[in-house]
Formats: sequence, C-alpha cells, structure tokens
Amino acid sequence: PSPQMLLVSSVQNKFDEQGHLLDENYTKNIDTFLDEFLWLAKALKNAR
Repeated sequence: PSPQMLLVSSVQNKFDEQGHLLDENYTKNIDTFLDEFLWLAKALKNAR
C-alpha cells in the first residue's frame, strides 16, 4: 500500500473538462501523492 493517499471529494468540481485542475489548493496534495507513489514504485522494482 502507498504510504500517502490522495482523497478528492467532489472530484467533478476540482477539474475542468480538459482535465485541468481548478482548485489550486490540491496542488501540494497531488505533488506529495505522486512523489510517494513514485518512491514506492521504485522501491518495489528494486525489490524484485
């Protein structure tokens, strides 16, 4: 399991039809989630 979760309530209100983020407050949460996710992916790859 990923050590970080990305919870987005009312996701339909956070992004426009092109997928652009409308609520800039989520930028830090998204960045943290992606950093942790990539770290986990690399750790799992190296553990193979």
